[in-house]
Amino acid sequence: MKIVIDTLGSDNKLNSILDGVVDSLNEFKTYDYVLVGDSDYIKNYLDKKVDFNRIELIDAKDEVDDSTNPMLMLRDLDDTALVKALKRSKESDSIGLITCSNTGCVLVGSIMHVGLVNKKLLTPTLCCMLKNDRYEDLCLADCGANINSTSENLLTYAKLANAFVMSYFNIDKPKIGLLSNGSSDKKGDNVIKGANKLLRESDLNFVGNIEACDIFSSDINVLVTDGMLGNVVLKNSEGVAKTIIKLIEDNKSKEIITKYFDYSNLGCSFFLGTKKLIIKNHGNVSRTTITSTVNILIRLHENNLISKIENI
Repeated sequence: MKIVIDTLGSDNKLNSILDGVVDSLNEFKTYDYVLVGDSDYIKNYLDKKVDFNRIELIDAKDEVDDSTNPMLMLRDLDDTALVKALKRSKESDSIGLITCSNTGCVLVGSIMHVGLVNKKLLTPTLCCMLKNDRYEDLCLADCGANINSTSENLLTYAKLANAFVMSYFNIDKPKIGLLSNGSSDKKGDNVIKGANKLLRESDLNFVGNIEACDIFSSDINVLVTDGMLGNVVLKNSEGVAKTIIKLIEDNKSKEIITKYFDYSNLGCSFFLGTKKLIIKNHGNVSRTTITSTVNILIRLHENNLISKIENI
């Protein structure tokens, strides 16, 4: 089986991506790779570093960056590395795609070129992993792909994230919280109140509303929210982590904080709901991030995440 990697679209981190591919080839022997990008550059950079029998190259010089309008995915971006990678990832020998490209373009392109797992879904949700104050993982969904979400959308995000946590952490009944401005079920706007009611009526292990101040101290496994608020939570946590790392002077403590909270180590977000696994890396990707992301993609594939989502 193969892992597709869009090598373009990052913040000038192509060499880091390719270094990560080298490490992944050495660590995960049973998987091969499809690299989409400037094939001449890739061949020259990886020369004598890898076994090219395990690499398929797809040439693409054009990239999707942060300024690209996602609606152009409908007609004008067929020659970009992202679109070529999405189309290749749909093939039966692929387990999924890793990309650093524009989130909006990945969202639209994943629906167009990969497709959704079932007809009940209107859109994938983008989720990512945070760490709570006990060094445990917390899944945030949605973290930036979907804004102006409805109550029904939030219920769908919860179901997709529930399947994700079950697959990745082998938790039977993940605890799910809904981000709100108060813990009472009466708190929140009409969308939040409606989502709270739907979650209460569902078969999910919904524990109630979660205030922002309690996100990292609660015992939930999933935090459900609209993509706008979710992205604010994500970026704020990154900023806080940077501040903590800067302020800690004790080297041992700094190493611990960096290991658990630095976003370059956490690495990626996940589009849930498409027929193939699609992982969105931070634009400031590192060599370590790529290897970590490959490991996560393989783990989700081998734990049958897609089949779990098909049955929600």
